[in-house]
Amino acid sequence: MRRLFIALTAIATLASLAACGASPSSSSTDQAATVNGTPVSLDAYTTLTTTLRQRIERQTGGSFDTKSAAGAQRLARVQAAALRQLVSVAVLQQLAAQRHVNVSDADVDAATTRLAGALGGQEQLALRLGDNGVGAADARQAIRLVLLEQHLRAADPSGWDKSYAGAVATARVVAYAAPCQADHAYPDCLGGN
Repeated sequence: MRRLFIALTAIATLASLAACGASPSSSSTDQAATVNGTPVSLDAYTTLTTTLRQRIERQTGGSFDTKSAAGAQRLARVQAAALRQLVSVAVLQQLAAQRHVNVSDADVDAATTRLAGALGGQEQLALRLGDNGVGAADARQAIRLVLLEQHLRAADPSGWDKSYAGAVATARVVAYAAPCQADHAYPDCLGGN
């Protein structure tokens, strides 16, 4: 259950963002990237980048000075991390669709109940989520992603990690958001970030 909560807080923002994909007809100016032809919205990228940046600032107690070289470099690392995470979520969802793996609302409800029980009740769960800046809808989406990954792993226990890593590595990604505005060839455009 601890693993579920850690994963929940780590990907809660991602989950809500993954549901915010741009429509296939949207232009590259509305997209942060495309993953195997599936658009990832610029709004999703912007929100995730902001969230990751705020988490780092809360943890370190200091804000990014993007006018300094060090601050600009930190921001580029956050932007690269946001792109990587959005690509990973898109690939996970694509693999689930290809393999006809779904997570029902009842599965999410049951996992939420187990998580709340492990934390001492619904009120404690709400407090923990609130402390991590996670709303109820985002939490449900994050739980859905965690369960989706668990179902995929259960269907292929010895090969899932390799299969997933291979799918992420070979995904056709075209990135438009920073740090890939000039060179859209992902992951090279991340510049080692």
